[in-house]
Amino acid sequence: MMGIDGLKVEIIASDIYDADKEYIDGELILLSKYQLVIESIEVRVIEKYTRGRFRTKKTDEYDIGSIKTGFSLPMTTNKLITVPFKIPVDYLMSSMDKFGSKNFLFKGLAKGAKMLKGVKSQYRLEVEVKIQGSAINTFTKQDVKVVWECKSIKVLEYNSWL
Repeated sequence: MMGIDGLKVEIIASDIYDADKEYIDGELILLSKYQLVIESIEVRVIEKYTRGRFRTKKTDEYDIGSIKTGFSLPMTTNKLITVPFKIPVDYLMSSMDKFGSKNFLFKGLAKGAKMLKGVKSQYRLEVEVKIQGSAINTFTKQDVKVVWECKSIKVLEYNSWL
């Protein structure tokens, strides 16, 4: 068995996460068509940071959190296994993000500057499962959205309604 379509991996995770939470959690659903042994499971959170417009557009990817299992997991045919995960995330802040986190007025200025410069961050979860005796690893990914809201701004918004 080469590992192709021998193991199905599905990510069950929320689509939206709060940046104040400092971790991303969820579950992996594993289903095997054959009897096999999983050597390791690696779950990573990746930030795709894009800036610039048209010809000057640049994109970088940063690994901002990851976990890897340190045990093997035997799987039998057609049996579902659920593996929960909780990844600590170290969000990277640009100088504009730091400026915008000072207060709600600066946040608006920073947001406008980011829009003019074409700055955008996208986040995704990637899961790679290494199967014993297989040269090809099982791989899946899911996009997630991270909400950047300061707790003090939420309090100001709620208090203004009173």
